Amino acid sequence: MMKRSTLVRLYRLGGNALPAYFVALLGGGLLYGIMQVAMAMLLKDLFDAIAAQQMPALLEATVVLGGAVLALLVAYTGSMYLFGLQSALITGKIRKRVFDSVSRLPIGYFKDEHSGDLISRLTNDISGAEPAYIDIPMNLIGNVFAGLMGLVYIYTLDPRLFIYAVVVGLLSVGVNYVFVKPLRVISRQVQKRLAVLTEELTDILAGMMIVKSFNLVSVLTEKFLRRNRHAYQASMERVDRQAWLNVVNDGLFFLSLMGILIYASYLSMVGAITMGVAVGAIQILGQVGGMFRLLGAFITDLQSALAAADRIFEVLDQEAEPETYPVPSQESSGDKDVSPAYIDFHNVSFAYEGGNQVLRDLSFQVAEGERVALVGPSGGGKSTILKLILGFYEPDTGIIHVAGRPLAGQPLEELRDKMAFVPQEPYLFAGTITENLRYGRQGGLCFQDRRSQSDPTESDGEELAAAAAAANALEFIEEQEDGFDTTVGERGAHLSGGQRQRIAIARAVVRDAPVLLLDEATSALDSESEQLVQEALDRLMIGRTSLVIAHRLSTIHEADRILVIDDGRVVEEGRHEDLLQIEDGLYRRLHEEQFKSATAS
Repeated sequence: MMKRSTLVRLYRLGGNALPAYFVALLGGGLLYGIMQVAMAMLLKDLFDAIAAQQMPALLEATVVLGGAVLALLVAYTGSMYLFGLQSALITGKIRKRVFDSVSRLPIGYFKDEHSGDLISRLTNDISGAEPAYIDIPMNLIGNVFAGLMGLVYIYTLDPRLFIYAVVVGLLSVGVNYVFVKPLRVISRQVQKRLAVLTEELTDILAGMMIVKSFNLVSVLTEKFLRRNRHAYQASMERVDRQAWLNVVNDGLFFLSLMGILIYASYLSMVGAITMGVAVGAIQILGQVGGMFRLLGAFITDLQSALAAADRIFEVLDQEAEPETYPVPSQESSGDKDVSPAYIDFHNVSFAYEGGNQVLRDLSFQVAEGERVALVGPSGGGKSTILKLILGFYEPDTGIIHVAGRPLAGQPLEELRDKMAFVPQEPYLFAGTITENLRYGRQGGLCFQDRRSQSDPTESDGEELAAAAAAANALEFIEEQEDGFDTTVGERGAHLSGGQRQRIAIARAVVRDAPVLLLDEATSALDSESEQLVQEALDRLMIGRTSLVIAHRLSTIHEADRILVIDDGRVVEEGRHEDLLQIEDGLYRRLHEEQFKSATAS
């Protein structure tokens, strides 16, 4: 993408903050330019009055021009305050836009990308892009106004000084332009290495228990330091090039200033110009030289900011999860528009991008209110079935019905509103138990419909307590010093595995959705916690259409039906007792293996 379009797109993210932003930017730049010329005029008149020993002229210059400079300074300060407010607002809008875009990405994106890289884009890259609309344009606009006005003023003082200033200034622009492409490449490399560093740090912090238990501190510290050195080396390469550029710029500026000082002094000594003209020209030349230097530096400094902006747009340009999946043709689906079953898979095949086939012409039905268990070897496709029902992925072929309607064509938000999901590893958000339980209802349209007259953030103690009781969680919650206001820590770290699982079940109770999806919700628990969780799940499944992925077959004996999934197909189907009667059956073999393991332990 062209640099110009990247910059334009970055500005467009500012939305309705742009009008006030540009008023402050242009107003501040104009005021700064006028103020610098007024200062040069003040010095000219002061030195001319001193040289002529005219006290009235000295007082007039001090009062009139000095007062004007003071008034301009006050107005400039107000303009900078407005500019700062609008710049902060634009940064907030960009951060919100990127976060909104990330939250709308399909689940497959998060499977392929590291969370640390996304965190880096939301932090390092947004901060890195800020100079493109804060420091760089304000410095540029202010110095351009001051430089152009200064050139006009120098020309009125003496055309010879004007020609000298333009020649030296254009030389500075050319030198800076040479540094453009290398700095853009290096800056992008710096942003990438910072992202890798963030990924490494995220992994270490998230796995600190494993890091310490396996004595990996020194190993991972060395790995982190190696990544840090790579980021440092890239940063130093950028610093080196920028330093050399600054040396050249400062050298050219010094030479131009010395040249104009000597030349103006000579013209003053031979009587070609007055002393005041010489002082005024020297004063304003600093602004003219600054304009030319910043015109070149603007091109180079902008490269770092645009390198960060490019990484932001890589996220924004990702295709968002569709609101609805496209409806397949009747020829490809081979099915009718409605199904008598609440959940119906008809000849569904699916493979993850770049992976092997996971589901192969899978067909099964689940009646409304039926409790169906999915069992089978790992990698057989059980969890993928739940992901397809939740609309995380679109089947490659076949058709899926949910609530009697094809999944394709249903708004995903409406579809997921019918679901309550309890995963094997429950995720709790940092905050209180109450806040985590409220999330069960705050995310659903069903909640919005049935509580449209109330604030969904208001505490509803009775409902939450009832949900906790149904999940066998009320007792341990009330034992906490702060009860429902107990903070659970990051990912629920302050609670045990069984407690986190019961909070997740209580959250599903609060959601009160007609479909319940359980993904091995008891497999990682001890016997006591498993019993409490299983009792809570049994209550939760009453009256709901339930799909249960089970690792421990002892937890699904009471299921209405068991589907044995192997290699993406249903290979056996029936109740627990019936499946045990199948000679050489997969379910029977799995059951016997678990029974032997339980007996041995």
